[in-house]
This record gives sequence, C-alpha cells and structure tokens, in this order.
Amino acid sequence: MAFVLVVPPARPRTIYAGTARGGVFASTDLGRRWRRLTRSRRAERIKALAVDGADTIYASDGEGRLLESRDGGESWSATDTGAGPAEVVSLATDRRTAPATVYAGTSAGDVRRSTDRGRSWSGSASGLEGQAVLTLAIDRRRRRGILWAGTMGGVFRSTDGGVTWTKLASLPVRKLILDLTRRRTVFAVLEGVFRSTDGGTTWRRLAPIHHALSLAVDPSRRPGTVYVGTSYSSVLRSTDGGDTWSGACGGLPPLAEVVDLAVDARTSPSAVYAALSTVGVHRSTDGGASWLADEGRAGADQAAP
Repeated sequence: MAFVLVVPPARPRTIYAGTARGGVFASTDLGRRWRRLTRSRRAERIKALAVDGADTIYASDGEGRLLESRDGGESWSATDTGAGPAEVVSLATDRRTAPATVYAGTSAGDVRRSTDRGRSWSGSASGLEGQAVLTLAIDRRRRRGILWAGTMGGVFRSTDGGVTWTKLASLPVRKLILDLTRRRTVFAVLEGVFRSTDGGTTWRRLAPIHHALSLAVDPSRRPGTVYVGTSYSSVLRSTDGGDTWSGACGGLPPLAEVVDLAVDARTSPSAVYAALSTVGVHRSTDGGASWLADEGRAGADQAAP
C-alpha cells in the first residue's frame, strides 16, 4: 500500500512512493513499473518523504527516524536531527537554496532545519504550541524562508525559515497545500477541505467534500486544477480553484481510499498520481477521466507500492 507520493523536481516522468510496509519505491516511466529503493528484513513504514534537486531523498520511517540517501536511493543512512526521542512526522525541502534546505517536523512540535544536506541541524519550537507538526509546506510564491506548518492545534507560518512561528488560525489540519497559481490561496485537509484566499487569516469549508484524505494542485493552468482524494468517492476535481467539483475517478476501484495525490506538471498533459489503500498507485493523464494501475497491481507491499 502506497502511503505518500513525491515527484522529484529534476526528473520528469519519475515519482517516488513511500509505502506502509515495503519502504521506498521509484518509477521512472510515469508509474508503470516500480523499483524498490530500500532494503530491510523488517517491514518499513514510510511516514514522510521529500526530495531535493540533487538526488538526495529524505524519508521518515515507522520509528520516526530520518533516513537519507544522497545517491538517488541506492544507499541509505540514518541522520540525527537533534530532536531527541521525538519522531519525524513531516518533511519539506526548499530547492531555491544551494544546497536545498530540508525541514523536518517532529511529534514534539519542533521544526528542525538543515542547510547542508542533513549533516547538521538546528531548530526552534517557538510559537508552535508543542503540537505535532503533521504537515509542512514551502511557499515558493514568495521569498525564501516562508514556511507553513499544520497541527491539530492550527495553521502556522514562519517568515524566517522556521526559527519563529505565528499562529494564523485555530483550524486543525493534517495537510496543507499552497496554490502556486494564486498568491494568497491555501488549501487545508482534515476530513473536509478548507480554503483560504487571504493568506491563511480566514478559512471556508468547501462543499460537498467529506472524508477527505489528500489534495494536490495542478499549476499548469490558472486557476490551478485541484484534485481531492477521499475515502468514499475516490477523486474529485475542480477546475475553478475549488468553487465547484465533479467526479474524476474513471477506472478507479469503487470506494477506494485515496491516501495521497501528486501532480507532475512537467509532462504534457500533466500526470496525476493517486495512492490507493491496498491497491497501489494509479495514474491519469486526462484529468481523472481514466486511471491506470501500475503493471504490478501494487497490492503486495513487499513487491510494489
């Protein structure tokens, strides 16, 4: 079962998948075939996954450790973020710095930061209220150092690279997605989908979405096409920035849980990936009108995502 999906910045047609029991996988052909990158005798649950622009992959495993590969997944090592016993539960990379800055959100409400590809870390929990940082998002629409965090206690933003944080709203969230096509638009997911058009100050729940699990924005058009994965109706799509929605689940198993979504806008048309519970990764290149599964039918965790 695929758990988290990441599209690397420098490799079109490539996608990484972190799984619930099989570790990290990679596909270089739009998700048709997959290769396992991590090797272990024990089951490896991947909680979070991030990639920089130089083939460095970061993954948080089931024990909350941060694993790092600097050769595209060929070899891995554990890196000490200095967070003590706290688990790493979210990851994000800002590729506008050289090397890329990597951020690791912890279960103790800290955000650790490395500017040297994981060799050393610093961090601050100032303003995060001690809540587990469930999601991190880099604001690439603005200058470097602007970072968003979501917890069960609210939505937070940092303007100094995660050193200090300001609480914007008390909305509990599990996932934050920035709409790169609209400067002040942010989406939040927790059962339903919420949208802010004023930079996170006020939020409105978008109807008729319930039991939402995942969200992704395709920035190839303006406004961006928004995809939402749910636990009851697979995938919904909006082509007007979230005002109206329609089904986009042609060929997906009925009542599938879509636990994560990712978009590769560098392909033409954009490739949309959906990680489904128990049945692996599906892809669509027609806006969700039809979906195809990987050739391995990724139901076996140890063989494919």
